[in-house]
Amino acid sequence: MKQSFSGIFRRFFGWGFLLLMATNIVVLGGVIANRSGEPEARLVLSERELQPPYATRKENSGLSLRLIWRVAEEDGEENRYRYRRVPAWFNAAKIAELGLDTGSNTGAENDDALAKEPVPKVVFIVLELDGEPYRRTVAQAERALAKEKEVQENTPADLKKNDEVSRKDKLKAAVQRLEDEHLRSSRLFAVDAGLEPKILRERYPDRSKCIIAKGVVEVASHGSSSKKEIRGRITFLLIENIHVPLEFRDSFEKAITKKQEVTSNFNGVRYMVDLDYGSHFEPWIASLNPTKVATDQ
Repeated sequence: MKQSFSGIFRRFFGWGFLLLMATNIVVLGGVIANRSGEPEARLVLSERELQPPYATRKENSGLSLRLIWRVAEEDGEENRYRYRRVPAWFNAAKIAELGLDTGSNTGAENDDALAKEPVPKVVFIVLELDGEPYRRTVAQAERALAKEKEVQENTPADLKKNDEVSRKDKLKAAVQRLEDEHLRSSRLFAVDAGLEPKILRERYPDRSKCIIAKGVVEVASHGSSSKKEIRGRITFLLIENIHVPLEFRDSFEKAITKKQEVTSNFNGVRYMVDLDYGSHFEPWIASLNPTKVATDQ
């Protein structure tokens, strides 16, 4: 007997519904498992590390905060790698430790158009809050400002007049950089990577300062074609956008005033967040509270 179209539709709809329910059960089970027991790590972060979207929406769904993290460069690198997420510690030894495929990036010039590309890999990344890399970055900004002031003081008057606008801009940029480091820039830095989270946690035992998160890394080459430097790059964390639960939406809306939303150059932070990481190394927001900076507006 031939089945009617409506019968076939109901059958497929039923199977689709069951599949959706099964998927939701698996996801919910993963969330429960991740959050069971004591958090693997709990950090108190501010708006510097968990930034809102450019414009907050009024509906009560879909809002997430983006985890802002950085990498530190060695003195003298002049921000060459920071914005490309190529940390100074991600050297050849670390690449080998992680078992990364370097593809054809052997450090020598390669003209093979069909050269194999390096293969990205999921590993565990350690992020440290307000640690030595952040303090070193602040010190670099302080030295850069001091150097710019010294240059201006020692520039002959006739040259200073011809280059006055440029020098003022450079001094202003150095002042702004140091101010950003003290007030606005994220204090969360990627400091290490590994294959075994247990080993990383033994190496970084402070669960109130150090996150262990899953991320994707790959090999990158730098320098001229005649002299390439092989370094590792952190492409992204698997979870960088963190959902704000409905229970904290009112607190978030109180912290983010209309005036502050349209002005990114604010002084101080408007909210603090308890961010927990569970046994599966996945984060969730445990609390979100406006600061005095926000409530005094």
